[in-house]
Amino acid sequence: MVDKKCTRIFSAILLVVIFGLIGCGGGSSTTPSGGKPPIDPSGNWAMKFSDTSGNSFILSALFSQTGSVVTALNVLAAGNPSPFACVPFSATFANGQVLNVDQFSGDVNTASGNIHFTSTLNTAGTHAAGTYTLTGNCWGTAPSGTFTGDEVPSVAGTWNGTITCTSNCPAGATTGTITASLNQNDQTGVVAGSYTVTGLPNIGNGNISTGPNDVLSGFSWQGSVADSIGNTYAIAGGPLNGTPGLGLDRSFNGLLIELHDNNPAVTVARYSITMSH
Repeated sequence: MVDKKCTRIFSAILLVVIFGLIGCGGGSSTTPSGGKPPIDPSGNWAMKFSDTSGNSFILSALFSQTGSVVTALNVLAAGNPSPFACVPFSATFANGQVLNVDQFSGDVNTASGNIHFTSTLNTAGTHAAGTYTLTGNCWGTAPSGTFTGDEVPSVAGTWNGTITCTSNCPAGATTGTITASLNQNDQTGVVAGSYTVTGLPNIGNGNISTGPNDVLSGFSWQGSVADSIGNTYAIAGGPLNGTPGLGLDRSFNGLLIELHDNNPAVTVARYSITMSH
C-alpha cells in the first residue's frame, strides 16, 4: 500500500515544479519584453531616407497606433529636390507594426515604387532610426540605406508670435501680434481652434479649421482662417510652400494669405507669421 503522507508530499512537490517552470519561461507568451506594451509613435512625423553617397529624400505622415498596429494618413513627399522624380506623388502606408516593445516597421506603397523600413523607437516614441530598402528608380537614392524619423510636436496648445504684412498691405500698421489656441487630431489630421490678432487693420479674431484642401503632415501645415469681420485667409507653412513651417522646437514659420475666392482681379494681402508654443 502506498503511504498517503508520501503521496501528498509528492503532489505538492510536483505542483511547485510546474508553477516554477511557468514562472521561469517554461511556457510560451505573446507579451513583449517584461510585459511592457509597445511604444506608441502616434503623431505627426517627418522621415528621411539617406544612402551612403549623401543622397536623400523626405516623407511625412500622421501615424496612429492601436495595440501594436500602426496606420497612417497624409503621406506626402513635399519639398524633395531634384533628382527626386516620383511625381505626381501619391502613397499609402501598409504593414505598420511595433513589435517587441520598440521595433517599428512598415511599407510605403506608391505607383512608382515601394519603400520598406525597419527601425528602433526611443522610449518616448518620438524618434526612430534604422534602415530602408526600396524598389523603383525615381527616388534619387540607392536602393538601400538609413532611415530616421522624428515626431513633429503636436500643434495642440497656446501659440504666441508676430504677424507682419509683406505685400498689398491695408492702410495702417504692418506688424502686430497673434495668439492662437489649437487642437490636433492624430487620427484625422484635423487642426482646429481660435486666434486673436492685435495691432493690424482688417484682422481681429476668429476661428482656424481644416478645410477640404488643407493638410497636416510633417513640417507642413495648411489651415483655413475665418475672421469675425468676414475676411478669410489661408495659413500655410512648410515644404509645401517653401517656408520652414512647423519645427521640432515647437515653432511655426509660415504665411497668412488673404483669400478672395481665387479671383485674380482682386489683390490680396500677404503676411508672414512667426510663433511658438
